[in-house]
Amino acid sequence: MANERGVQEKKSESAKDLAVKALRQAILSGSLSGGHRLNQGELADTLGVSRMPVREALRQLEVEGLVVNYPHKGFEVSRLSLTEIIDIFDIRAELELMTTESAIPNLTDEVCDRMETLLSEMDRLADNPVRWLKLNSEFHDLLYACSQRAYLNKLINNLRGNSERYLRLFLTVPTYHESAQREHRTIVAECRRRDPAAAGQRVREHLISTRDALVAFLKETRPEENPFGQFKTS
Repeated sequence: MANERGVQEKKSESAKDLAVKALRQAILSGSLSGGHRLNQGELADTLGVSRMPVREALRQLEVEGLVVNYPHKGFEVSRLSLTEIIDIFDIRAELELMTTESAIPNLTDEVCDRMETLLSEMDRLADNPVRWLKLNSEFHDLLYACSQRAYLNKLINNLRGNSERYLRLFLTVPTYHESAQREHRTIVAECRRRDPAAAGQRVREHLISTRDALVAFLKETRPEENPFGQFKTS
């Protein structure tokens, strides 16, 4: 009985992981837009799992800030206001400064080389925001992993995911791609110098610059032009 229960729990956990991954990707890509009502039965049928792992997945995504659960209404995809977007980037700026400073003493030339290789590939992806964002995450993750601060980096990843669904819209603006790449290279330069304070500050400045540019872009974007339907005006 114990073994059977263990197998069932393992299967349930695998189904939950599948649901989390699928729903997170749908939200971050904009397939499930802000304000979209999430019917657990329909999601279970679509994903080919039972309702239990879907319910567990939604609870996890609620912790990540990607969905909200309203009493007597149920789950729906979250929408952020300008103030909330600003808050996320401000928090990210401080957390990512911290993890960068912790990473520098453990950094190797091989990690720096890999970061530069990613930047070279990103240079060719100005017209592919999905791929660019994936490599951008890999670029930052390479650096932050050297901090050996797993819990801090998990918080950063959750905040990054919630903000990137808005940033994906903005990546169609060529000037942002160019400025972001310049900032990335200043980060690598400070990493090679093994200067924790300077590297951390370059990361912080990069996030604040992105915040300001994204907020300006969203203020100019009319709701009907926003295919994600996620932006709250209040």
